[in-house]
Parts: sequence; C-alpha cells; structure tokens
Amino acid sequence: ILIRTVTAGDSTVLVYRGCERSLRQVVLEEAPLPPRRAIYIALSVARQLLRLHSLGLVHGDLKPENIAVCGGSPAIVDLDSVTRCYEPPRLRTLEYAAPEQFTAPANLYATDVYQLALLLHELATGVQRNPLFGEELVSTGVECLDRVISAATAAEPRERPSMAELISMLEECLGLS
Repeated sequence: ILIRTVTAGDSTVLVYRGCERSLRQVVLEEAPLPPRRAIYIALSVARQLLRLHSLGLVHGDLKPENIAVCGGSPAIVDLDSVTRCYEPPRLRTLEYAAPEQFTAPANLYATDVYQLALLLHELATGVQRNPLFGEELVSTGVECLDRVISAATAAEPRERPSMAELISMLEECLGLS
C-alpha cells in the first residue's frame, strides 16, 4: 500500500509496505470475484492512481501483475512504468493497451482509467478482453458495474470519466455516495 510520497528536486519516490501476492494470482485462483470485492479492489487502485495523477504521473501499464495484495489490500507496483504526464507514452503490455497509447503525443491520465476498467472487467468476469482489438466485453451481471466499465473504456480519452469521477461512480455502485 502506498504509505507516502517523498519529493526531492525533480524526483518523486513512492514508499510501499510488503506484499504477499500479485493480483494475477488472485485472478487465476478466484476469478470471477464477487462484484463488491472486485469494486473494492478497483476503488482502492483508483484512489492510488488519483494520488499519482496529483503528482503529474501516469502509470500507463496497469495489469494484474502490476498490482500486489498487501495485507488484503491492493497496491500498485512496478513503478518503473510510471512516467510524467507530458512525456511520450510507452506501450508495455499490449493486452491492456489504451487506444491513445498508439497515437497520443503525451501520456494521458485517461490511459489509467481505461486500463483500470479492463482490470475491473477481468476481476468481475474472469475474462481478459480489450475492445481496442475488437474483443467484446462480457457483462458482469451488475448493471451499475457494466455502466462504469463501459464509460471508462470509451475509445476517445476525452469521453472517459476522470479518475475522480470514476471513484465516485465506483462508490455509487457500492452505495457509498
């Protein structure tokens, strides 16, 4: 779990505590997850991403392997993927790529929104799909969750919710707002 950030000059260091397994292991062993658990995981990751975004950073390579489970809570790892929002995007994992990673001149926060939605879909259905490659997303069976995933995987980055809006949508699905 992200404990704190330390900034010195142009460098920002994110400090984490120890973790026991990756979210990929959770997906392989337990997916599809109950909807509330899938939403809880996505909400926790979204809050961490919002914190990164507030520092002007984009992860850009969200996938189950890059999220660890620490004391039962998810934590974003593989910080080598993190770049500043004004740097050119770097495509790392094709299966979780957002459309703009092929065309945008700079990293976009919307990339993390798209990738988090793909992750949430995989947690809730047990199926890894990406509409970018013509793969149809499977219904989660929960209308609110399907709406969130659909909005967050819009082809155009400007049509996706911001990370703060995504957090509100996920909280609404949990009945927290």
